[in-house]
Amino acid sequence: MTTIPEATESAPKALDPRHRAGLAVPNAVRTRRARVAEGLAARLSQLGNILRPTPTVPVRMEGMNLFAKLEYVNPVGSIKDRPAYWILRRAAERGQVTQGSTIIESSSGNFASALATFARILGLRFIPVIDPNIAGTYESFLRRMCSTVVKVEERDDTGGFLKTRLKKVEELCATIPNSFWTNQYGNTDGMEAHYQLTAGEMCKDFTSLDYIFLGVSTAGTISRDRREHHPGAAQPRQG
Repeated sequence: MTTIPEATESAPKALDPRHRAGLAVPNAVRTRRARVAEGLAARLSQLGNILRPTPTVPVRMEGMNLFAKLEYVNPVGSIKDRPAYWILRRAAERGQVTQGSTIIESSSGNFASALATFARILGLRFIPVIDPNIAGTYESFLRRMCSTVVKVEERDDTGGFLKTRLKKVEELCATIPNSFWTNQYGNTDGMEAHYQLTAGEMCKDFTSLDYIFLGVSTAGTISRDRREHHPGAAQPRQG
């Protein structure tokens, strides 16, 4: 069993009062911040040990060799575990996320559940922004895992809630110090997660591939491919 060390100290606020007052921050404080940031990045790297390769199993289908990759066996239960972890890890390595950060994200379920779990393990605060369409099981889980859950009720100009959720994320990030929006919709680290982890595993499992069928969702799974490993694979198509 992989054990993730607990946080032993909290990082100083990103907006140090001495910075706001125009005063110099002592080197000792900078050194301590660096140690804390390195510690969080190291624990995130170790946390990656629980993201083991998911199994690929044959599916009986006449006339073809068909296989299914079982992403539901990821530790929190979906393919969203991969980008959630990778985005947090890269942000910690860059110093964008520290032990005192508040993580904020708009989600209808899976991505928020993964972030809530990882944030809880790491001792980070996470605020999910959800809407009335969320499944009851997801909402119940998030309310047990997070001290604050923001639920929007107003529909946007498309009749849905996505734009309303994103507007609320912007408001929260503007008012909460040391906040970080993971931005599953546009963060290229999410794309990199699938390139390095999901696609990397598939390349190890198969010497050749003709077609890949996948769910698009926020599109991170199709933003970059590994066709250099399987040059004969079909070009991506919209269906």
